[in-house]
Amino acid sequence: NNKGFFPEEKSNYGSCVDINAPGTLILSASNADDVRNVYKTGTSMAAPHVAGVVANYLSAAPAGTTYAEARDMLASTALNDTIQDIPPGTPNRFLHVPCDGAVPTNDTLDNCFGRYAHVF
Repeated sequence: NNKGFFPEEKSNYGSCVDINAPGTLILSASNADDVRNVYKTGTSMAAPHVAGVVANYLSAAPAGTTYAEARDMLASTALNDTIQDIPPGTPNRFLHVPCDGAVPTNDTLDNCFGRYAHVF
């Protein structure tokens, strides 16, 4: 729903998590043939979202940009405190890609879906 996000039962949690990303019912290619799609759920669906955001960031960043700088970018653009019922010790940060460089506040989340590219 667009009022908040809920962790999947099989989601990673705790201090090993830096950011949460969409991983439930993600439309993916099927191995049944060359044209079918299938909805998949899991870390294998969330990780490519994060990798894509980091790759996009690094493609525009100066040479020598570090992993720590990419991680900081993810944290600074994330939607904070939008995940409901998150396990203790897990950062409440959800992957977000601002289209124009601005980061919406949680108060404006309901009004920014047309202006921002959200991944969830």
